[in-house]
Amino acid sequence: MSYFKPEETACPCCGAVVLQTSPIMSFANHVRRLLGKSLTITSGFRCLSYNRTLPNSSDKSKHIQGVALDISTENLSGVDKYVMIREAIKMGLRFGIYKSHIHVDYSSGEKKVCWWGEY
Repeated sequence: MSYFKPEETACPCCGAVVLQTSPIMSFANHVRRLLGKSLTITSGFRCLSYNRTLPNSSDKSKHIQGVALDISTENLSGVDKYVMIREAIKMGLRFGIYKSHIHVDYSSGEKKVCWWGEY
């Protein structure tokens, strides 16, 4: 079951989406089910052109490959955030913690890492 519509992961520039069958969407659905509350995806797929318009973006962004999501933490408790990060670790995903969102991405063959940032 998917809790997310494809347009929630669409690039604002071209409309391309993260595949609903990707590991990153499996993660999002799993966490949504565990938390029992809706999650807001603030960024999913990004085409290279759109990604280049964003501050602090990289041409190596996992968003360009369609294997990354930014999930808003605005309405999440500390426990909700903990559950999200715990599940990302269990699923072998990489994650970044920011003021307003948690970035999660899938990268087969790359080192599993976590990081934090300001924006």
